[in-house]
Amino acid sequence: MIKFDVILPGRGVMTANDFFNSIKGPMLNELRKVGKADIRPDFNATVNTWTHKPKFEVHPSAAGNVLGISIRPDDMPIEGYSGDATHDDASPGRIWDWIDRGTGSEVGGKKYPIEVKDETKELWLPAFYTPKTTPKFVGSGPGGEGKSHPSGKQVLHPGIKPRLWTEEIAKTWTEKMPWIAAQLQDTLNDLVKKSGLGL
Repeated sequence: MIKFDVILPGRGVMTANDFFNSIKGPMLNELRKVGKADIRPDFNATVNTWTHKPKFEVHPSAAGNVLGISIRPDDMPIEGYSGDATHDDASPGRIWDWIDRGTGSEVGGKKYPIEVKDETKELWLPAFYTPKTTPKFVGSGPGGEGKSHPSGKQVLHPGIKPRLWTEEIAKTWTEKMPWIAAQLQDTLNDLVKKSGLGL
């Protein structure tokens, strides 16, 4: 743990917490820039070939004296989505989250039913299907599927293999943390210089 005081001439000692609060806004702005320009492209790469893409938002945060950042689909609450993978009205963001985390028996749960919405019709499923995405690969390809055929009114879906994009992207950027820290340090140095404070 690093503890420091900032000496403010003529006003005694400014505590580290006071100083952090005074620079929090500009530091969060810098973190938002890094998130948008450098980290968010990795998330966008996971849906590059999707027809219906979620939009990813950058959310910098400050808790105590700790800065953080999260990037998630624009309609995802901070606590995550609720419900399971059987929603008929799934948004692109919710679908992305299911694929990222996995569903059903692929992650220790149960198979779940997929049913027709109209009882007068049948489900039509492809003879084969090649996903556009691969577990632990931050990107997406063309995918593909065979000719569809009638498959009854309900099928039990085994679930979705988790792609673990969030985990992989976090791992990459944790390794690059010194680079992010350097960007923030430059901003901090500028703020200190402009303020006339001495560290």
